[in-house]
Amino acid sequence: GCLCLVGSEMCIRDRGHRVVLAPVRIRGLAPEETPIRLRATVRGEPPRPGEAIRLFAILNPPPPPASPGAYDFGRNAFFLGMGGTAFGLGETRAAILPEPPDGLRRTMAINAARFALAERIVARLGERTGGIAAAMVTGHETWIAREDLDAMRDSGLAHILSISGL
Repeated sequence: GCLCLVGSEMCIRDRGHRVVLAPVRIRGLAPEETPIRLRATVRGEPPRPGEAIRLFAILNPPPPPASPGAYDFGRNAFFLGMGGTAFGLGETRAAILPEPPDGLRRTMAINAARFALAERIVARLGERTGGIAAAMVTGHETWIAREDLDAMRDSGLAHILSISGL
């Protein structure tokens, strides 16, 4: 189906890029069954905020906690309007969609501005330092090196990145 990117992304360098999508149409689902948002892992070059794409993917409901008391993505997804997760089986392709409604167009413009700011920060500071700075300022974690992300998780500081993007 056709999907339109509206959210931020995070690079998982060895498994793809994680993006938030606003599905326009999902084959096999009626319009009223189509989720408002999906968290998707895409292969290849990630789409830019606001870019209309087509994606062939496996769709799943939000996962439950891995163990009792563990992080509950499904609960948080409910409050964020995330109706599921998608795993891209191929690279994204461009799509031609009608002009989105005003509210969605504004949201996409804000996300595009945040992404452009993140790109400028990384260009100015370099990928290693700029990646963390961009995540702190905009919430985009695309440029954070895997070892830095692992070190932040191991030290218990990864929450600083996940609540950033002021």
